[in-house]
Amino acid sequence: MKKLVLFIFLISTKAYSAACCGGGVSGMPLLITGDFKALFMASLSQDEIIGDDFSKSQEFVFYSKENQTKSEVLSLKNAYLLSDTIQFGFGTGVLQKRRALPNGTEESSSGLTDSHFQLTYEFLPERYYSVWKPRAFFYTKWVFPTGSHTYESENLYRTDVHGLGLIVPSLGVAFFKILKQWDLLLTTELHHGLSRDFDGLKVEPSLGGSLTLAAGYNTKSFPLRIGFALTPKYEGKKKLSGTINSETSSQIVWDTMINISYLLPNSYSLSTFYRDQTLMGPAKNTDLTRSVGVSLTKQLEL
Repeated sequence: MKKLVLFIFLISTKAYSAACCGGGVSGMPLLITGDFKALFMASLSQDEIIGDDFSKSQEFVFYSKENQTKSEVLSLKNAYLLSDTIQFGFGTGVLQKRRALPNGTEESSSGLTDSHFQLTYEFLPERYYSVWKPRAFFYTKWVFPTGSHTYESENLYRTDVHGLGLIVPSLGVAFFKILKQWDLLLTTELHHGLSRDFDGLKVEPSLGGSLTLAAGYNTKSFPLRIGFALTPKYEGKKKLSGTINSETSSQIVWDTMINISYLLPNSYSLSTFYRDQTLMGPAKNTDLTRSVGVSLTKQLEL
């Protein structure tokens, strides 16, 4: 049962990192926490931008069905154990985005999402069991703009935006603990995109970050886990200069996710999840997304 706790926990905490527009900067890291040397995960999700919160009163505005932007995202992620305390991970994906137009046609686009690399160091390993001491990890993650972005968008409703358009490095820490049938995770990260020039338009990002609280309960009778995660995210302002001189507003959004996972034979696991940005916390200057999806993970034993 302990192996199931560690294995399923990774799936439920990472499955929703691919945002509807291919972002995926904030969120929980991909961690190997069990007795295996590698993990391979494929997830398929359907995302819908169902509203926004751009008003000064910070009230949600929900779109009608015909005005919602929908996406299907196939994400591929993996993690490798390089030593007892060092891990390496990589992830990328493919996205198809579409929106119905008033004339009855559809605006759509497909292509790669942004990709990322991650390096993790376990600075507080579990040498012996402790009731109170967690395992602790330090990680750095780099997002690279392999997806098309808003600064080169040509579509009216930006369905051709699949990524951020920027290199975004981040630093974070994660604390993980098992208490009987429960597994608990606390992570926090800070990121700051690198400045970039787009044909005379210079984009200068500022600091952003996220905090995640997650927990899961592992049943005794079946290899089943039920999980929950809450992630508030903050994205700082961006300064634009050159062809346009302006400054974007900062953004706040809260991700709420529930997850059910089941351990399959031959070291596979199947997980289904639901993510919603309208259930908890305030939102500011951002689109609001709901997602549902499934993921399949394979582990390689040591």
